Amino acid sequence: MKKQFNGLQSVGIYVDQATRTLLGKRGFWNADIIAHWEDIIGSELAQGLRPDKITYPKGKGGVVHLRAAGGAFAVMAEHHKRLLLDKLNTFVGSPAFADIKITQGACLRSQEPGEIPQVKELSPEQVKRLERAVAQIKDPELREALLAYGKSVYLK
Repeated sequence: MKKQFNGLQSVGIYVDQATRTLLGKRGFWNADIIAHWEDIIGSELAQGLRPDKITYPKGKGGVVHLRAAGGAFAVMAEHHKRLLLDKLNTFVGSPAFADIKITQGACLRSQEPGEIPQVKELSPEQVKRLERAVAQIKDPELREALLAYGKSVYLK
């Protein structure tokens, strides 16, 4: 059966489907808790606390499992457990979560907004190969665009 093209569609639909499948295995019904984690709990705690999974014991509210980067963050999370629960429940708009469990372990930090990733460099041989590949193109704008695209492919 041939698929009919109905115009452009939002990429967000497909991203939402993929993340829902992946995150659903960890108990997250949508990616909003992860995406807005720092907004929910505050930047100070978000530096060392990450949501790991959510479990739903029968007859009880959800349990949010957090991973703490170290003992200090685990103690802070334990101390602020009630506040964290209130913030999470306020974010989702219902009393969905009843408890928080804290585990110490490696906690991946997201890139800070001010950090600039290191730029890789092309080797002289790669630059020459790209320039030879686009040398026959007469349109200078197209040639430059293809050269830039080739560089981005090499750098991945």
